[in-house]
Amino acid sequence: MHRSVHLFTATMMVLFVITSVGHAERLDGNEPLACVADKGIEYRNPGSSKDFDPESVGLPANFIVDFKNKKIEPTKESLVRRTTKIYQTKYIEDKLILQGADEGVEGVVDGIGWSMAISKDTGRFVISASGTSVGYIVFGNCKCVKQNSWE
Repeated sequence: MHRSVHLFTATMMVLFVITSVGHAERLDGNEPLACVADKGIEYRNPGSSKDFDPESVGLPANFIVDFKNKKIEPTKESLVRRTTKIYQTKYIEDKLILQGADEGVEGVVDGIGWSMAISKDTGRFVISASGTSVGYIVFGNCKCVKQNSWE
């Protein structure tokens, strides 16, 4: 019985490595990613941090990272219908880094600069965004999708 436990553990480790490597190879910035924003944290200066719903600050809860057209756009399921442009995409270590800026709502001083770091091994992401005396951090997960399958 002891030997079968070791065999099972070894087999699971090999499957985990194969799955991780296969997933990592797909996160190369060539295929679009379907992403879900799980949690947001806001900090206003002066003030303290508070949790928030990402859609309450204009980020679609479900969105597509479209590398071909250099944009992030909402899926059909998202309540927020805003799209933003990706200005830069770069691999750094084990992360795919995206960067951009958004002017926000016309007539309101709410523009932000943002950065999104996506783990090429797990698909987990962190978005950090900053504006005038406010910062946002959003956590979530991405996976590869077929081109235009979200339309």
